[in-house]
Amino acid sequence: MAKVYISAALPKSANAALQKAGVDFEAYTGSGLITESDLQTHLAHTEVLITALSTPVTAATLAKAPHLKLIANYGAGFNNIDVTAAKAQGVLVTNTPKVSTTSTAEVTVALILAVLHRVTEGDRLMRGAGFAGWAPTFFLGHELAGKTVGIIGMGQIGQAVAKRVHAFDAKILYTQ
Repeated sequence: MAKVYISAALPKSANAALQKAGVDFEAYTGSGLITESDLQTHLAHTEVLITALSTPVTAATLAKAPHLKLIANYGAGFNNIDVTAAKAQGVLVTNTPKVSTTSTAEVTVALILAVLHRVTEGDRLMRGAGFAGWAPTFFLGHELAGKTVGIIGMGQIGQAVAKRVHAFDAKILYTQ
């Protein structure tokens, strides 16, 4: 069984699945992000590194990992990994390309709606005890319906945002 090191916090269900499968793994438990030197210390006998976008995996780090065979990046991209150096060392690099698409699109639409309906302003007023009573135009916001939403980049996340915005009867303009 491969020795696995997890360099970033993952959902508890991921660790539970590894334990259930009998995987020999160790997870970073420090506060904050792991430093490059800490990561290098743990990679001397590691065969599989599970990491996230917050952890840079540089050529210098890879040089300290002679047994490394796979880097599994928990995230849609792999900008944090020196893929050229990994390939030169014979290390496979994988990612989870759709892991955050739905959540990111939902949060994007939630933020659009929050701005249109002045949610944070209203929350701040209510928490500050500034509410003096309702009036017809009090905190009058705007509907998303009939508005035009611009999307920069029509990849997976852009398409997911467009799908959700379209459900609000908004016009969509995008650029690739």
